[in-house]
Amino acid sequence: MTTDQLTRALLHKVVTTAEGPSGTSYTVAYFEDADGDKLLAFATSERFGDLDLLPLMKGQELALAAGSPCLEVQPLHLQSEEVQQHVAEQRTLLSLQQLMQTGH
Repeated sequence: MTTDQLTRALLHKVVTTAEGPSGTSYTVAYFEDADGDKLLAFATSERFGDLDLLPLMKGQELALAAGSPCLEVQPLHLQSEEVQQHVAEQRTLLSLQQLMQTGH
């Protein structure tokens, strides 16, 4: 049995989100590794889940998996506790902003 080799890199920018021919959505993002090398990685709705969460992780060091032709962002539940907490805080802030905009 082979396991994906995990690596970590800092998320700089989400580039695009699109739907593939199979109907699976994917997002492509720029990362920087510990050596300062720029990387492209992707996340799929099939493996990562809710792709709207990825932009909330900007500036965080994320777990990536090698083993496919490109690095792939690991799902939120496989990220560090710090990243999971950051996303929870960002989601709370977004919810509060939406409530303030609607006046409820």
